[in-house]
Amino acid sequence: MKATPRGKRHVRVCTGTACFATTAGAHVGALRDGLGCELGARSADGSVSLAETPCLGFCHSAPAVRDGDVVDAGPGVVERVLAGTPRAAREPTPRSALVEPVLLALGDAWGGLSRAVATLTPAELLDEVKAAGIRERGGAGAAAGETWESARDGEGELPIIVADGDEAQTGSYVDKLLMEEHPDLLLEGMALAAYAIGARHGIVVTPAQYPRSKPTLEWAAAVARRAGLLGQSVLGSEFSFEVTIVEGASLAREVGALRATAVLHTVETLCNLPVVARRGAAHYARLSPASETCGTKLVCFNERFARPGVYEVQFGTTTRELCEELAGGLRDGRAIQALQIGGPPGAILPGALLDTRLDFDELAAVGCTLGHGGIVAFDETMDMHALAEHLRRLGAGA
Repeated sequence: MKATPRGKRHVRVCTGTACFATTAGAHVGALRDGLGCELGARSADGSVSLAETPCLGFCHSAPAVRDGDVVDAGPGVVERVLAGTPRAAREPTPRSALVEPVLLALGDAWGGLSRAVATLTPAELLDEVKAAGIRERGGAGAAAGETWESARDGEGELPIIVADGDEAQTGSYVDKLLMEEHPDLLLEGMALAAYAIGARHGIVVTPAQYPRSKPTLEWAAAVARRAGLLGQSVLGSEFSFEVTIVEGASLAREVGALRATAVLHTVETLCNLPVVARRGAAHYARLSPASETCGTKLVCFNERFARPGVYEVQFGTTTRELCEELAGGLRDGRAIQALQIGGPPGAILPGALLDTRLDFDELAAVGCTLGHGGIVAFDETMDMHALAEHLRRLGAGA
């Protein structure tokens, strides 16, 4: 997307797929007409500018608009923004379908790092991660342990752990939730990865469209340093690890300044490490008994569902169970015409294939990818030709 010249008042409207599923793009046109400003432009008098953004992380209450530093979303958002009275949108309430939550568990922060530093060598922790079979929560699900082994055994520049929270893939607010509500889990996961491969520095990349993420992580990192969990001689050991929080555009500069080789992971992947370090690979493997994929997955449901939000689920659960039982089906009794799973890289799953299980390989077998786990539903009123044009535009980066 081209940079928009800024007016005194800068408004950013979400043009992502979850917001498109809600209004078919009508909210964008209403803002453009009401503000008297074209999308991607500044008004003639310089009083206002209107830009598009791929996702604001409020897919559960779409459509979403950011007016200055305030993100508003849901019914009436256009009217409030045009009246100059935006209100902060409510964050989703995360829920777990597990008896014992893992990624959404509260308490025992940093317990995995404490155990690893006290009782495991770096090589033993790496072996534990490989035995746990942790797969990258994004893309095709590469094995994290193999990535670590290559980084540890490589020659040349020191490795650096990068948590990529700036994927900006529409339909998912998993990274936003983890960075803003569970920052210690992410920081601990980064420290564990660093301990295993010999890294001494990590970078969390946050997106500009999530204004709370960077300050939240900086605060959590400062608290961890004071507690001896980050910085020099972590927990009194010989292991030292520091973290820098940056917005997306700064990543290359930061890595270059450190003269390091980036070991890149999604935020959710790194958040899976503490439970393995704390309770072991065997426990992790039992978390999803109906699947060969170990661990759990956070999935997001868009505003079209009766109970949208973030849920922690087991791999191997059918998409039908997720959509109809967990998320309550579509609101107003609508029928699911199709789903987008995993954001723009993922294909559209037709309603006839709802019995496909949530798993890397099963979704791949029907031409889909799990990706970040965002589930965006389109009901029977959606014009699929218009949706195809919307997806084409997103893919072209327009």
